[in-house]
Formats: sequence, structure tokens, C-alpha cells
Amino acid sequence: MKHRGPAHYVDYNRVALTWLIRETDATMPIVSLADLQQQIAQRERELQALRQELESRESQFTELTRRKEELQRQLLQVEQEIAALEAATPATTKQPKTVAPPISSATARAASQPPLGERFVTMTRPLLSLSQILAWADHHHQATGRWPSVKSGRILGARGENWRSVDNALRYGLRGMSGGSSLALLLAQHRHVRNKTNQPALTTARILAWADIHYRYTGVWPTADSGPVLDAPEENWRALDAALKAGHRGLPGGNSLGCLLARRRGVRNHTNIPPLSERKILAWADAHHRRTGCWPNYRSGPIDDALGESWGAVELALQRGLRGLSGGSSLYRLLKERRHIPGPRPPIRRSLLPSSGRGRRRIRIEFPAEVLGRYCAGELNSHGVARLCAVSHAVAIRELRRAGMSIPSRGRPRGTRPA
Repeated sequence: MKHRGPAHYVDYNRVALTWLIRETDATMPIVSLADLQQQIAQRERELQALRQELESRESQFTELTRRKEELQRQLLQVEQEIAALEAATPATTKQPKTVAPPISSATARAASQPPLGERFVTMTRPLLSLSQILAWADHHHQATGRWPSVKSGRILGARGENWRSVDNALRYGLRGMSGGSSLALLLAQHRHVRNKTNQPALTTARILAWADIHYRYTGVWPTADSGPVLDAPEENWRALDAALKAGHRGLPGGNSLGCLLARRRGVRNHTNIPPLSERKILAWADAHHRRTGCWPNYRSGPIDDALGESWGAVELALQRGLRGLSGGSSLYRLLKERRHIPGPRPPIRRSLLPSSGRGRRRIRIEFPAEVLGRYCAGELNSHGVARLCAVSHAVAIRELRRAGMSIPSRGRPRGTRPA
């Protein structure tokens, strides 16, 4: 068999190409036209997103370049200020140690400004405006219920900002501010927030008017612990009492809320309680007896004829010698001596004798003359004496015999016979 040269080579390539097409058709998946269109659309969307990201990166790069140039200009300005300060500061080596160097206007201006490092950090931050600071303050008040101060920390919704830096900018004229102000003054001016260093003036007439309103609504006069003022919620009675004592907010000082109400409204003050006398106490007791039919004791409550007084306070003053009284007495003793009231139990002294051996210790009773007189008059018998002294009948008979009293048979009162 003879080879035909190029014709056989052409036939071989055709066979190989046919076999390759068949194998490729067998391994490749069948993709519809709709799927191809969806893939193309997805690739176009991805390409569009990449183009937008590229444009954003380019704009950010342009902004960073502009910011870099601005920072370089600010740095140059800071270097110029440093040089000016160094030139304005006199050399300390040329003057003796005992003489202080003169303070120039530049040095005084530098002393009234924040540190240089803080000024440089402040210059790198964006400029501020009063409307922006007030908007931050409103958002802080809405979120926390309180107005911000220099100690409030970070500013809500403003990354990298804090209230102390804002206060420094307002004070020293940084970041586009005019200076000479503060956060507290700004809020007081635009939001009417109370400033501790600039509170409104007070007068005694206004304090008395607030006290009258408090008494009208509560029925009691206010004290330093009464909390907020009803007619002025931003004020409180403790602050008013402190202002009256120290003389703040236009008040003369040397006063107090209790003394003011005692002098102008007749309110009792525990530091200035009027003195008492036995004559006055007896007059109150007589009025109480006429009105109720019984004599008062320390549990009888308030005294109707003396506003603010009570029988318990009178008892305490008589016992301890308060409010001009001598002390060592009581309301019962005073009425017993001056009005001869009948007492439920006269003062009887009881004591226990030491035991000489085994057995109980004996009770020794010192009878007052009143008890012995009632026994002799027949008002009391031995059983009544026992009940009065809170002892047994046998002890009462023994002590009555020791006191020289005769004991009739069966405990009957003297001079009586059974029917």
C-alpha cells in the first residue's frame, strides 16, 4: 500500500478535529441563552460597583491630599507662634534669682491659653459652630434627661468628640470659636440651664412667698430637708438655707430658713424655743382639766392652749431642766404638789434586804405619810396596801406592823365590825 503524502496528513487532522469536537460536546454542560444573559448582567453590575468604588477612593484621596496641605499650613503657623513666644520670653539668666522676670503681654496671653500640645491637637480637628454644639447638647438631654457638663465624657453621636474639648474651645477661642465663653454659659444663654456660678439673685420676700405656698399646699412649714420648692422646681430648700446662712445670691447672710420663718411667720424653731415656767404649765393644766375633766399626763398629746407645745415636751423639760426650768421634776410631781391630784400609786420606796442564810431576800417598804394616813383613816386596809405596793398580803402586814400600825383581824379597816 502506497502512501499518498499530503492527502493522508489532511485526512488525519480532520479525524482528530472531529474526535475533539465530539469529546468537548460530551463534557461541556448545556447552558441556555437566558442563563447566559443573567450571568452577563451580573458581571456588568459587579463592574459598575467596582467603578463606583474606584471613584469613591479617588475622591477620598483628593480630600486627604487637601487635608494634608491644610495641616502643613497649620503646623507652619504653630511653629511661627512658638518662635514668637520664645522671642517674647526674656532670658532668665541675665536677672538675679531674687527678682522675678517681668511678664509680657505675650506671656500673659500664653498663660491664659491651654497647653501647646492641646492647642495643636485642637487645630487638627474640624471647626465647631454654636448650632452644632447646641444640637449635641439637645441630643444629650433627650437621651439622658440631663444637660451636659465638662464631666459628661464623650459626645453621643459625634465620634472623637468630648464635652471638655468643646468647653476648652469655647473658653480659649479654638476651632473657630470666638472665646470668652464656656459650655455652662452657652447652655444658660440659649437653653436657660441653671449655672452654679451665675445663679439669679434672691430676696427674703421671694423666699417667704415660696414658704407660704408650701404651707398652703402641705399644711406644714418648709425646712432644709423639704426638697424642691413647689413654685420653683429648679430651687431647693437646702440651697436656700445655705444661701441665707452664707450670704450668697444677694442675701445679707447670718440667717437661716428656720430663723427667717420664726421671725417673719412665727414658726417654732428648735434652736429658739420660748422658755417655760411652772406658772405657765399649771395654767395649761388647769385649762385642760376644765375642758376634759381630768388632769394631763405626758401622754396627753398636744396642748390646745399653746400652738406647737405638747405635754411630752413639757415632761422632758421638767425632767432635764430645759427651757429655763430647774429639772429633777415631772408633770405628775408638779401637779401633785401644786394641785394635790390623786395619783394611781404614790411614790413608795422598795428595797431588798441581804439574806443572812438560805431562803429569799426580804422586801423592805418605806411607806409615805400619805399611805399611812389613808390606812389610819380607814380608806385602805391591808389588802389595799398590798395591791398598792404590788406585794403579797403577808409582806404588807409585816411592813405595816414594822411601821407601827395595828393590824385588825381578817384585814378589816380599823374601827369596823362585821355585820
